[in-house]
Amino acid sequence: MWRYFSNSFASKSLCLPMLLSMFSHQSLVHLGLNMYVVWSFANVSVNNFLGPNQFWALYITGGVVSSLISLMHKALSRSTTRALGASGAILALLGYTCMKIPEARLKIVFVPGFDFSAQSAIIGILLFDIAGLLFKFRLFDHAAHIGGTLFGV
Repeated sequence: MWRYFSNSFASKSLCLPMLLSMFSHQSLVHLGLNMYVVWSFANVSVNNFLGPNQFWALYITGGVVSSLISLMHKALSRSTTRALGASGAILALLGYTCMKIPEARLKIVFVPGFDFSAQSAIIGILLFDIAGLLFKFRLFDHAAHIGGTLFGV
């Protein structure tokens, strides 16, 4: 599983894990949260802007591009940590959808009564991940998040 479903320089193959790592998750909570976000944005994107084929093209290409950006960051920082999850692909979808409807109002499911514009969401996500890179936070793969978001935008 670690060999093909996690993105790392430790893998014997670099290309296949860049694709397969977006289908692997650390826990059921990780998978559940990611799929909730996909479900939330896929409906809007597929019905209003993309058909099913273009949706999958954006999702998979966004995931591969974010994995590539993550590997480039790992090479520059000499990191051997592994990455997995669909966050890069999801942020590509989020970036695309938010750029198509920047005035849309978004909410965080666990924070009732708080909403913000889609444009503010993209700015906030990018600032959070830039800070994560600068301060070397390791909970998320901030380089992959930035790569996915910018690909979607």
